[in-house]
Amino acid sequence: MALTLKWMQFLGLLVGVQCSKLPQGIQDRQQPQLARLRSNRTADDRDWRPFCKYPSKSADDYLVKIYVGSGQSRKMSFGGHPVGWQSDVTCKQPATGPCSSNTRQLLLSATQACTHISCQCEQDTSSVKLEYMREMMSIVLPACQQMSEGARVIVVGLGGGALTNYILAHCPKGTRVETIESDARVSQVAHAMFGFETQAGVSELEIEDGGEALKKRVNQGVHSAYDFIIVDCMVDNDHVPDSCKNEETISAASMLLRSGGKVIQHVWKPQLAELAATFKKKFSSSLQTVPVDKTEVDFLLVGSF
Repeated sequence: MALTLKWMQFLGLLVGVQCSKLPQGIQDRQQPQLARLRSNRTADDRDWRPFCKYPSKSADDYLVKIYVGSGQSRKMSFGGHPVGWQSDVTCKQPATGPCSSNTRQLLLSATQACTHISCQCEQDTSSVKLEYMREMMSIVLPACQQMSEGARVIVVGLGGGALTNYILAHCPKGTRVETIESDARVSQVAHAMFGFETQAGVSELEIEDGGEALKKRVNQGVHSAYDFIIVDCMVDNDHVPDSCKNEETISAASMLLRSGGKVIQHVWKPQLAELAATFKKKFSSSLQTVPVDKTEVDFLLVGSF
């Protein structure tokens, strides 16, 4: 018993040391997020150990981890030190076939690859589960529901398709969503395990860097065409990559907006000041900074014309 206790103390110390090596901004961001995760944690291994993974594509890349959880949930996280979910959806039916297995590996290295796995899922679009997504939709829905012919929307960052599917379920007929995703692995798993589907003229998917895709539209002569541009573009450690936050990208987004349109971007506190300064160059009189919750580490930036 004493030996076991010593090992537990050693492992606790080791975890603390590893966490202390993370950049301070990430440590600050993790505290309230981890507290929420712990408070909601169940005893079911399926909710906290990945069902499968997509390995890193290169030394500079990150893991994509998929969780087939209890309560018909499907979740996605990036990297080796997740501070939250990149996507969290509920399927209408329980997992079947190999995806119904209750077995999960203790070690990530032993977790199976997702490459050839498919799990049926029809998403429950009655709500979105992540707080920042609910806040985004509280901005989008009141406006789009007044558009009798539907809204035209760009979503940068696919995840499991929760935002795209929710918008199409709750905005009027005629709404069109163009989703842009840079990582083909995310596209593959969204189709195979999260129930995401495309439909010509309604829900279209482009595998492309988010910033480049926006600039390409402008260069092709597309201007003042969209009601909402939603940027939910994150990589490992919930970091917004430069291509989704630089001045050229925000400028392109502003040029694509119709009068009254909005750009809505999700960002964590360590990058808030930098991104807000870029937004102010294009949305100086209309910029809003919206805290997602009382912890004030998770924010939306909203720029409108």
